[in-house]
Amino acid sequence: MQLSWSHAVLNVRDLEGMVDFYTNVLGLRVSDRGDLAENAPEIVFLSNDPSEHHLIGMIPIRDGETAGSPLNHLAFRVAEFADVKTLFEQLAPMDAILLLRNLIYRVQSSPAVAINK
Repeated sequence: MQLSWSHAVLNVRDLEGMVDFYTNVLGLRVSDRGDLAENAPEIVFLSNDPSEHHLIGMIPIRDGETAGSPLNHLAFRVAEFADVKTLFEQLAPMDAILLLRNLIYRVQSSPAVAINK
């Protein structure tokens, strides 16, 4: 199984300050932004690769809330769904199953799919 990098999503306190830093200092561009859902926070996607919609996503921490971690998630790509099943089976005996309860994977040229086991 070959994992390849997809993206990271960060929980941030100052969304506009972070966007300013990542665009003006690191040279990424905003590829998309908008509300996650009705009454939900905005998400901003950034990339420096025209073939990638986003390499980094940022979600603001709502006022008065604390995030358990600045890291929301890391995402990797696999070539086939069978790779996800294999990884799930390898991690299950290691009590790593919680990491995979809402695993999202992307198969080349297919929409994202979530599995819950």
